[in-house]
Amino acid sequence: MTYSQFIHGKIIGHRQYKLTAYTYDLANQTDELESIAKKYRFWGQQPPTNKPIAVGVFHYHDDLLLVQAMQATYDNGQSAFDVQGRPFSQHRYMFIPKHDLKPIGGRLWLLLNWIMEDVRNIPVFHNVEQNLAPIPKPHFNKNWYNPIEEHTKLNRSLSLYTSANKSVLLSALAAMLNGQRVVFDADSTDKVYSEDLLEGLLLLLPAPYRTYISIAAGALDEKICTKTNLMVKTNGYPKGELGSDLIWLKRASNEFFGAVTEQTINSRYTELLQPIVKNQESLRIVLRILDNILSHKKSNNHTNFAEILNDSAITIQLIPALPDPKIRANHWQTMLKNITITEWEKIIPLIIDDIGLEIAWLKLQKKTKHKPKLYIPLVFQLWQNFSHEYILYTLQHELASDTSLAENLLRHGLLTKFGDDYHAELLNLSLRTIAANASQNVKQATDLMRHIQENGHFRQPHEIFALQESALPTNLTQDEAYAFFNSEMTRILPILSIADLKAGRIYHHFAHHAPHVAELLESIILKRNRAINLLIDLAHATNMVFQERLNCYATMFHAWQPDFDLAQPLLTDIITQWIATYSSEKRPPLHTVLKPMTNWFERHMPSNLRAVFMREQETYTFEDWWIIAESLFEGLLGKVSFMDHVTAGQPVPHMAQHWLLVCVANPQAKSNFQASYTWHNIKTHGPVWLYEGIAKLLNWQSAGLSELLPIVERMQNALSLPQETIFQLLEALPRRSDSDLGVLLAVYLPQLKTNPSLSVESVPLWQMLNRQAPKVAQIYKILAEEQTNNIAIGLAMDKVNQFRLSGALSEAPEYATAMAHWLHVCGKGNWISGRLLETLVEEWLSQPAEISKTSAGSVDVSLLTSLLKPDLRESYTVNDWIALAKICWLPDYLSLWILHGQPSLSNRQTVQVLNLAKERITLYTQSEQTEKLCVACQNWGLSHLHMAELISQASHATCNFALINPYLYKEGAVIHPDSHVHQNLLALAVQFTSHDEIELTHVKSFLRQLIAQQLQTTNGILFLKTWYQLSVDKMAYQHALTEAVSMLASTHFSILVRCAYKFRHNDEPILRRIVIDALDDYWLQEKQK
Repeated sequence: MTYSQFIHGKIIGHRQYKLTAYTYDLANQTDELESIAKKYRFWGQQPPTNKPIAVGVFHYHDDLLLVQAMQATYDNGQSAFDVQGRPFSQHRYMFIPKHDLKPIGGRLWLLLNWIMEDVRNIPVFHNVEQNLAPIPKPHFNKNWYNPIEEHTKLNRSLSLYTSANKSVLLSALAAMLNGQRVVFDADSTDKVYSEDLLEGLLLLLPAPYRTYISIAAGALDEKICTKTNLMVKTNGYPKGELGSDLIWLKRASNEFFGAVTEQTINSRYTELLQPIVKNQESLRIVLRILDNILSHKKSNNHTNFAEILNDSAITIQLIPALPDPKIRANHWQTMLKNITITEWEKIIPLIIDDIGLEIAWLKLQKKTKHKPKLYIPLVFQLWQNFSHEYILYTLQHELASDTSLAENLLRHGLLTKFGDDYHAELLNLSLRTIAANASQNVKQATDLMRHIQENGHFRQPHEIFALQESALPTNLTQDEAYAFFNSEMTRILPILSIADLKAGRIYHHFAHHAPHVAELLESIILKRNRAINLLIDLAHATNMVFQERLNCYATMFHAWQPDFDLAQPLLTDIITQWIATYSSEKRPPLHTVLKPMTNWFERHMPSNLRAVFMREQETYTFEDWWIIAESLFEGLLGKVSFMDHVTAGQPVPHMAQHWLLVCVANPQAKSNFQASYTWHNIKTHGPVWLYEGIAKLLNWQSAGLSELLPIVERMQNALSLPQETIFQLLEALPRRSDSDLGVLLAVYLPQLKTNPSLSVESVPLWQMLNRQAPKVAQIYKILAEEQTNNIAIGLAMDKVNQFRLSGALSEAPEYATAMAHWLHVCGKGNWISGRLLETLVEEWLSQPAEISKTSAGSVDVSLLTSLLKPDLRESYTVNDWIALAKICWLPDYLSLWILHGQPSLSNRQTVQVLNLAKERITLYTQSEQTEKLCVACQNWGLSHLHMAELISQASHATCNFALINPYLYKEGAVIHPDSHVHQNLLALAVQFTSHDEIELTHVKSFLRQLIAQQLQTTNGILFLKTWYQLSVDKMAYQHALTEAVSMLASTHFSILVRCAYKFRHNDEPILRRIVIDALDDYWLQEKQK
C-alpha cells in the first residue's frame, strides 16, 4: 500500500513555480493539483525565513492532505537554484485516507514526525516527472505512541493558566471549537513546548474528530496558511493586526491575543472536561474513552466543531469520567430528560457507568408503564449494559415488587432476550407475576400464563405445570378447578409424572373435593395407554365441553400413540359429543373437527376409516358414514343412532330400514326411533301411508293386523325389508283381539310353504293356540297342512271340517275372528257363514259398552269388507245377512253395507230387522247415516208403517224434513197423532225449517194442514201448544196458524172461538192472540162485503 503524492516547486534552471512531479495515478488531475498547491500553503511567493521548513495536515474532501515544505536541495544537501540563480522552496503533497489513522487514534502530529524523520527531503527535478514514485504506507500501530508519555506531557500542558486563571489548553480548545484559528508561538515555558500544547489539545478530542482538525508547524505565514485550525509558529510572533478569526497564544506570558472574549474561550465541551482533567484518574479514564470513541456526527462544515461536540452522543460518553458522583448524576438527569425514542436508541449504548444505568433504568420504568410497546425494547437494550449481578438483582428484587412492570416485560420479550442466561430467575419471576394477577383477575392471569407458555422457553413438565397452577385463584372453587383442568392441565397431562401431579395444588384439591377425579388422574398417568379409556370418565367427571374433550383426546393420541382398539372408545365418544353439541345445520365437517388427530390417524387408523376421515370434503356419502358407524359404534342401536344424526335421517328408505331392524332386535329402541331425524322426516314429509304403516307396525297407532297387512307389503317393497323382519314386527305387536292371531297365522303360511322343514307344531303361535283352544288348533293344523302341501280333499270332508270348526269355535268363540280371517286368506271364505258367522259377529260385538257405541273395537274391517264381496254374499241366508247387519249398521261400518241383494223377510224376521234398525238409528250423528239406513230398510222390504216407526226413533240432528215428509201423510192427508209412533214423528217434523224455497213450501203446507186438523179436534189445543214449544221457526208456526184460522173461519167460526178460549186457559197467550186477530180480520172482511 502506498500514498499518491505530487511536488510543487521549480524545475532546475526554470523560473516559475509549477508542478514538478506527480505519481502516475494523478496524471489526469494536474489542474486540480495546481489548485491544491495554491490553497494549501504555509507562505506566499517568498518564505518567511531562510531555509524554511514547515509541515501540516489539511482536509481535502474525505482524505487528509499531508504537506511538507522546505528549501530545495540536492540529495547531497547542497541548495538548488532557479534560472536566475536564486534558491527556491518546494511543497510536497501526499494524500492519506483518514481511516489509516484509526490504529493510532487520529494522532495527526505523528504524521508530522513521520514525514520529517522518515521521508525527509523533497527531491528536485530537471524535467517534469510524471511517474513519481508513491510513498510507501507506514505500518501504523500503537507502538507509534506512548500513552504514559502522552499523559505526562498533557499534565504539564494542563498546568498552564492565564492570568485570569483560565486553563491555557482548555481555553485554546474552546476557541478552536468556537471556530477560531489558534496559533502558538515557539517560545516554551515551564518545560511545556508548543508542540506539546498542540498534541494535548488534540488528545482532548474524540479520536474520530482529531482527523478533522487541520494543523501546521514550522515557518508559517498565518495570513497565508488560512486552512489550518491549529498552528505552531517557529518563525517568531504573528505580524501586523490579527484577523477576526485568529487567536494568538503568547507563550512567554500564556496570554491570548486577538478576538478573545469570554464566549470565545468557553464551550460546553470544555466545561464538561474541566472537572475531569483536574483529577488524574478521571483524566486517564477520559483519555481512554476519547481514544475508544468510534463514530462521529458528520457536519457539512468541518470547522463547526462546537456543533459537533455538543452532540449528546459524544458528551454523554464523557460523563462516566466525571469524578463527582453528584455531578455525574446531574449530567445524566439532564442528558436523559425529555429525549425521544430515537435519541434513547442512540444514547443507551453509551451508558456504561452504574449511575447512568440506574438513572436510565428508573426513567424507562416510568415510561414503560404508560407505553410498554415503545419503551420495552429500550429497556432490553439498556439491560445489555447491565452487569450479571445487576440483572439478577433486578429480576429477584425490583421486578418482584413491581408485578405490573414485570408483566409488561414478560409480555414483550423478556424471556426471549434473557431467558437463556437467567432461566431459574425468570421462572420464579413468571410464577410470582402470574400469581399476583390471579389474586386480582384470574382471566388476566391465565392470559399471561398462556403467553409465557407459548414463548416456549419453559419446556420441562414441572415448569409448565407450575406456570399453569400459578394462575389458579386463591380460593379455588370446584367449577374453577374443573375449568382449569379442562383448559390448561390436559395439554401437559401426557408428559406429567405422578410426582409432579401429586406435588400440585390442583391434585390436592381434587383429592379432598373430588376423590374420583384424583383417582382417575393417578390411574391415567401411571398406566397411560392401558387406562386411556378412563379419559371418557374423566371428561364426564370434569364437565368437559366438546372442544375441551377433543383437545384432550388429541393431545393424548399424539403423545401416547395408542393402537386403534384402545383408541376406539375415545373416537366414539368424541363423535357422539360432536353430534350432541351441534345441530345438523350448524355441525362443522367431521374431517375439520378431527384435524388435531391427523398425526395419529396416519399411523394407527384402519385404511378404510383413514380413507374416509382424511378425505377433505364437506359431506360424506351414506356408505362413508356406515363405515364409520360399523368401525366405531357398539351394537346396532348405537350404529343406527349415529347414522340418524349424521345423515339427518336421509335417505329415508335406508334409515327406516335400519331403524326397523333395530326395533326388532331391541323393542326398547322404539322410543329412540320415535325421537329420530328419520321419523321426523317421515312424519313431516311423508308419504302418509309410510308414516301410518310404521306407526301401526310399531304400535304407535292402534290398528288391526288385517288392516295393516296391505300397507306392510307395500312397506316391505319400499324399504327392502326382509320378510322375517316384517313377521317379527307383526308378532311383537300386542293383539287387541284374536283376529290379530288369524293375521299372524296367515303370515306363517308362506314360510311353511318355502321352508319344508318347518312344521306347524313348531310355530310358537300354534303352540299357544293348541294350549288354549286345542280343537281350534287341530282344525288350523289340518287346513294349514292342506294349504302348504297342496292336499286335495273331498267336498264331504271339507264340510265335515267346516262343522268341526264351527263346533270348536262355539266352545272358544274368542278365536272366531282369527280363524275367520285365516279362512279368508286361505281361500275358504265360504266357510264363514251360519254358526261361524254368528259366532264371529257376537265376538266382535262383545266389547265393553264404555269403549264405544258407534263401533266394535275388535272388528276386522278388512275381513268384514271381504265378507261382503259378491262371491261370498250370494250364499248368505237371511240370518247371515242379519248377523252382518248387526255390524254393518253400526255408524263406523255403515258405508260397507250393500243396499241390495238381501233375501225376503218373514214377519218374524221383519220385526227382527226393524228392531235392529231402531236400535242402530239412535247411535247415528249424521243425516246421511239415517238416510242410508232408511234406504237399506226400504230395499229389504220394510213397510210404510215400519219406516215411520223407524224414523220416529231418529234424533233431530240426524234427520231432515225431506226424509220425514213421505211418512207424514196417509192417503193424502196429514197423519193424526193417534199413536205413539205418529206423535213422535209429528213432534220431529215441526222442529224443521228450510232455506230451500221448494222444501220450505212443503214445510209451510204441512204445518198449515196439521194445525187446521188439530183446531177441529177436541184435544188438539194441547198438541198445538206442545208443537209450538218444539218448533224452531216460531214465526213460520204462527204464520201457519193464521192461515189455518183464516181457512176455517167461514165454516168453523164458533169452534175457533172456543179454541181461543182454550188457549187462554192453557196459558198460551201468543197462540190465543193469533187466533183472535185472524177471526177479527175475517169479521171485518165479512162486514165490508
